[in-house]
Amino acid sequence: MAQQLPPPGARGGPPDIPTSYTVDIRPTSPDFNGTGSNTGPSWFVRNGFTLRSLLSDLYDTPESRIDFDDNQFADERLDMTLNLPKAESDEAIRTRVIRALEERLRIEIQPVTRLDDVWAVTVADPAKLARAKNAHWGSGSHAVVGVSRMASTMGSFRVDDAVDPLNDHQEMQRLVNLEMERQRRTQGIALDSLSMDGDVAALCRTLENATHRPCVDHTNFHGALSLTIERGTLNRDEFFAKIEQQYGLAIRPATAEVEHLTVTHRH
Repeated sequence: MAQQLPPPGARGGPPDIPTSYTVDIRPTSPDFNGTGSNTGPSWFVRNGFTLRSLLSDLYDTPESRIDFDDNQFADERLDMTLNLPKAESDEAIRTRVIRALEERLRIEIQPVTRLDDVWAVTVADPAKLARAKNAHWGSGSHAVVGVSRMASTMGSFRVDDAVDPLNDHQEMQRLVNLEMERQRRTQGIALDSLSMDGDVAALCRTLENATHRPCVDHTNFHGALSLTIERGTLNRDEFFAKIEQQYGLAIRPATAEVEHLTVTHRH
């Protein structure tokens, strides 16, 4: 079998292509089974990411808040390469990349704020929450989230014998997405366990991704938490009750104004 080589720039450092102000955008090669990310003062490289995940990264917005008029198009994998003649700010590079996506893919990206069903996180027991506070936490957030139970459920999927899901990125992602959707449909949440050191916003992002429902922080809590919790066989509401019992955070359904991104094709 021929060795699979990463796209230009996937290994780190500026991509080995001529400098230009043009962003190169093309479909990911089927021979590249994975993703690559590489950013520097004058370059931006993404390989193998879906348009949905690219926009989530560029706009710092959960994927569940990005609405496409064509969901199949949203999940196509793309390679993007920008190698500028000189350094620019992160925001300037981000603007170039977004503008290139809009022009090359003929899409329009617009922020829209609307009333939405959400999870509202509030403080139910300040004493329990105080015990979960991590006084040694620095900047950033770290979360290890167990999802999909792929090891125990792989046999329940019908997989073409010619495809090895452990070595084919698209097939593996398809199976993960199917299992996560099954868990959301049958149990209300696609999350088996959670171990994190981070702020409440990080917890909200995790819950939002696991339930496909926006989550808003109403705790007014500043600082970081250390949370470790297993869901086991609990459904979503039972798992939320367990979080409240152990850490004093209540997670309740509510409505709130939430900003989404809408992505539409220009005809």
